[in-house]
Parts: sequence; C-alpha cells; structure tokens
Amino acid sequence: GRVADAQRALDAERARLDDGTRAALARPLVGAWLRAGDLARAKVAMDGTDLADDDEIAGALALYEGDLVTARKRLVRAATQRPELVDALGILARTRLDQSLGIGQAFQLLAKRDSAGAAARFTRLADSVGTAAPALLAQAARLSSATAAMPLWARIVQDHAKSPEAPESLLAWARVLRDRGDTAGAMARLEQLLIGYSDSALAPQARRELERLKGTVPPR
Repeated sequence: GRVADAQRALDAERARLDDGTRAALARPLVGAWLRAGDLARAKVAMDGTDLADDDEIAGALALYEGDLVTARKRLVRAATQRPELVDALGILARTRLDQSLGIGQAFQLLAKRDSAGAAARFTRLADSVGTAAPALLAQAARLSSATAAMPLWARIVQDHAKSPEAPESLLAWARVLRDRGDTAGAMARLEQLLIGYSDSALAPQARRELERLKGTVPPR
C-alpha cells in the first residue's frame, strides 16, 4: 500500500535490474498508481517497459482518462477479471459516447474502493449518457446501501421500463423488502416483474421467490 516507497526502491535499483525484472516490478506499480488516481505517475512508471502493449493496463488507463473508444477496444481484448473493469465493460457496451471524463472518474473512484463516491458520480451522470442511463443507475444501486438503492431501482423501473435493468431492479427491490419483513411489498414487486417481464431470464427466480412468500402468508 506504500506505492511511493515502492517506486523509490525500484528507481534506486533500476540500473542493476534486467529488462524482464524491471517490467515485472513495474506492472504492480502502474496498477497501484492507477488505483491511487495518479495517472501521470502511472505513465512515468510505464516508461521503458512494454506495458503500453498490455491490454488491461492500457485499457484501464484509457478508461480513467475518459477515452471510452480505446478503453472499450483494449478491455475487450484483455478479458479482464477485475470486478470494476468487468463492470466498466458492461457500461461501455451500452454507451455510444466516445469520451466521458465523468465515467472515467467514477470508475477511478471505484478502483480506489470509494463505493459511496462512485455511486454518487454514476447517479449524477445518468442524465447525460443517453441509453446507458439505466446501466449507470443500476451500477450506483449495486454500490449503495439498500436504503439508498431503492429510489434508484424505482427510477429505473419508472423511467427506463424497457431496459434490462428494470427486471433486475424489481427483483433486488423485492428481496430487500422481503428481508425487511414487508411481504406485501415484496410480492407486489415480484408480481410486477412477472407481469411486465415474463420473458426475462429473471422470471423463474421471481416466480420461485413469489411462491415462497405466498407460502408464508396465513390463509384468510
């Protein structure tokens, strides 16, 4: 977690290291600078290495700089397993924007593990990204507490009813209400999903959840 100290240690020993060792040590340093939000230091750490050819590193750097075209191209090739970059690919697939510093900054906050800051940024950006709006709102909801997520789910269902995030929101919303003991509210959300999105891949889950809840309601 002390990236500046690590960088100084590498710089002090650089002349005694072969190219392969320098590159191997530079990779985690570049990743650490990216997560710290210092893109300039990340680029400096890449100097003299072949990390510019690394699709995950280059894709993350492009994403955080707001270059969505390059980020999309490089991250698809990288087949990355990093959760925040997998989430980024989902949003990049939905937006037609070529540039968005705001989206880059939101994912940078996520990489820094500032979930609350990232959620707030995604929510603010939703009105400016066209058809990608429900994807950003759903991302914000996933990063938020249940209480903060509920108005986001409601907004998705109301304003973006035809999006794939709408049934996802209804199911998540129903589960929160179920866990809070609001059986009637949970059942209403599940029934809304089954009626409005009967062909959704989430419909079988919703049906099972609804049957379980019906089994807990005493007969009249």
